[in-house]
Amino acid sequence: MKRNVREATKLFLNPIINIMMSSLQKTIYLIMVLLSLATELAAQNLLKDTIGMDGVNTNETRKSETINWLQLTMDGAIKKAKAERKDILVYFTAKWCGPCLKMDQEVFSNQDVISVVNDNYIPAKIDIDSWSAKKWKADFRVKGVPDFYILNSDKKRLRHYFGGMELNQVQDFLNLKEPPADINMLDTTLNSPRKLGWKNKVELGIGAGCIQDDCRVTEQVGRNCCCCSPGGTRRHVNTSLVLFPR
Repeated sequence: MKRNVREATKLFLNPIINIMMSSLQKTIYLIMVLLSLATELAAQNLLKDTIGMDGVNTNETRKSETINWLQLTMDGAIKKAKAERKDILVYFTAKWCGPCLKMDQEVFSNQDVISVVNDNYIPAKIDIDSWSAKKWKADFRVKGVPDFYILNSDKKRLRHYFGGMELNQVQDFLNLKEPPADINMLDTTLNSPRKLGWKNKVELGIGAGCIQDDCRVTEQVGRNCCCCSPGGTRRHVNTSLVLFPR
């Protein structure tokens, strides 16, 4: 009798147990599939962070989204320019230079400028306060910042601009094929600022002609600073450069 009961119980319970085991197996299988899908989606999202929709590695792209400014000696810049057959863009700057910071943030972050500089120039950024800038400053007679030169690999000066520039000015400066007509006047002004009249200095944005010691151009870009005309009267000019004290 007991045997018959056990057999009957088995006959009754076995299908239920099989169904439960089957459901458990299905549940486990479903969980495994879901985990696999979640892992794959996470991997794809991670991949999207480094690979763009066009298949370009954006990490590599980001590396080229800034100008590759180099801290070079003059001889090093010339050697690199000859090896790569490029001209040299020399940028004299300083950590305390307001116009320089403005250009770094608003001009040298422009993608067109970045592409032109990285593709066509050996960009040398010279901090005038650094020890390595000594020879650069002596050779170029740096009188203030920002100050820009373009040289060829023979060290010939092709273009020169003294002072802060807006985006369109930088683009013109980088893409010019011939030196601007007033480059000789600009160099003359910088080397002998007292030889030219006040009018020319104002047109060039240079306050080097101030004749009173307490009235020098030392303000940052975009701020009105006091400068003096030859007659001693104070006048305000909007300056885009910082001149060294005389």
